[in-house]
Amino acid sequence: TSFIYGYDGVLPNQGADSEQVLSSITALAHAGAQVTLVTPAPKDDVTLSCEWLCERYELNGQFDVRTIDVGQGNRGLQKWKFARAMAKSTPVDPNTVIHTRHIPVALMMLKYGHQVVYDTYRPWTLQYPILRPVLRRLVNHPNLLGVMCHSEHAADSFKLITDRHDDIVIMHNGYDPNRLRPTRTKADARAELGMPPDGFIVSYTGRVGPDKGLDTILDVASHCPDIQFLLVGSQGDGPVEQAAQNVPNVQVEPWQPF
Repeated sequence: TSFIYGYDGVLPNQGADSEQVLSSITALAHAGAQVTLVTPAPKDDVTLSCEWLCERYELNGQFDVRTIDVGQGNRGLQKWKFARAMAKSTPVDPNTVIHTRHIPVALMMLKYGHQVVYDTYRPWTLQYPILRPVLRRLVNHPNLLGVMCHSEHAADSFKLITDRHDDIVIMHNGYDPNRLRPTRTKADARAELGMPPDGFIVSYTGRVGPDKGLDTILDVASHCPDIQFLLVGSQGDGPVEQAAQNVPNVQVEPWQPF
């Protein structure tokens, strides 16, 4: 069996989902599968290749890359434009499975007769109940092989809209501990960040933005002046970064390369 992974984001990017996608692709390749990544063409002069992406994301694996030029425009419309273009340009093969974490790609590939595995971390039916009719159509489609959920919470949300409970599986995210080496001692890590050698530190790692609820963290920090707060993942001088300047015990660090 071969896999075609449809990812509608422009690579490279700093989103956690891009690392998850490429880690999944290389894991499938290591398991002996033939994998092709299909993704929008980059906006700049980057020529995407397996070698370039593996170097950029510090991964190892062998897979093919196919890009689709969908231009620029409204993000929502671009997602559907990419999905339709991918479906129209991908021949149906009974020995090939489409793997994606994007609803438009999953729906469009099913419409064109492909076998699909849908991968998600979101409890969509609880988060956006208005999507239930669309999601019900997705999970009950005969060509949908299954739904891979990253948590029991997400899996339970899909079980609310279908009787195909055996086709909804939980597959937690993993990580390669080798990517965290060489390790540092606590003292060395604190010294490198210019943080106090002693005391309690509350850390957040991820994209720094108001949609992540970090205003709550800043509020807590302002009421806990004896505790140091470390936010890692800043991509500029946004509202969270500006607000953090007024809280002395909050330290903001930029997004870290892979």
